Amino acid sequence: MSEIEDKLYRNKHAHLTIDELHVLYTKEILALDIYEEDVLNFTSYTDSDWDCAGYLEELRLDRKEEGEQQMKEDYARIYGCRIDQVTTNSEELYDEEKSIVVFIGSVFLESPEQKLPKTLRNISGCLFSENEEEEIPQNLDYIGGSVGFLKIHTVGPKLPNYVSRIVDLRNLREIPTEGLGFPEHVGGHLKMLNLEKIPPEGVVLPKTIGGDLTIDSLRSVYGVLFPEYVLGAVSLASLESIGEDQLPEYIGRDLILGCLKSIDGVQFPEYVGAGVYLNNISRNERNKLRKQRPDLTILPTP
Repeated sequence: MSEIEDKLYRNKHAHLTIDELHVLYTKEILALDIYEEDVLNFTSYTDSDWDCAGYLEELRLDRKEEGEQQMKEDYARIYGCRIDQVTTNSEELYDEEKSIVVFIGSVFLESPEQKLPKTLRNISGCLFSENEEEEIPQNLDYIGGSVGFLKIHTVGPKLPNYVSRIVDLRNLREIPTEGLGFPEHVGGHLKMLNLEKIPPEGVVLPKTIGGDLTIDSLRSVYGVLFPEYVLGAVSLASLESIGEDQLPEYIGRDLILGCLKSIDGVQFPEYVGAGVYLNNISRNERNKLRKQRPDLTILPTP
């Protein structure tokens, strides 16, 4: 990022490489306290004295201050499209003849008649819909804000590859038989509060979640591949059983397993930043786990 800063300091219209443009427009900061490694689409920093996310945002603002035309040129280079396929105009977005690739702004789908173009790959802001059914363009691979399908009961076959903020599927009841492709990375929370059913073939959740993972209605997670890293809490409040190596490797806050009936064979995460809630497990079993894993804060106590 220092190289980008040097270029923009000398000239805010400076020619940036494609990789440098990706840093400004399609990457986020993920702070993992105990891991020093890069995660796809994130840059990992462990120096708590340096506000890396704030620094990146300042660089973005510096570039965006140069105006809409500069942003359009940058996006066109990233996606290899024409400048007129990048727009801030909602009417152009829904015009099929325009074949829009990047929309600068947020999108709110108010009716089923509003169809996003199949050519669309990037929405710089949020994507919200209150429709009960929604068809998502399968080429859409980046959302710079949050995704909220607030009334949808089932969705598929694929969500955008990368969501910078929250994915809210609060009323999703089931994942369809043909499956659901989740984003590889979610920068904020992933909310599926009412999910009750997954197909026998299972489902692969995002590799990394920057906020909380909430799946509070699912009783069994057989076939679910959980993220490696969840920086917030993991709430599986109705879960009664879990495979021995299913849980994430890293959980930044609480792990809530209030209805879990047994911890026999369960492999708990390497790191949990707050409490592990096992309300349905006997006191003796909780005490055994405390001896096996003194690094975990087992609740309730004693």
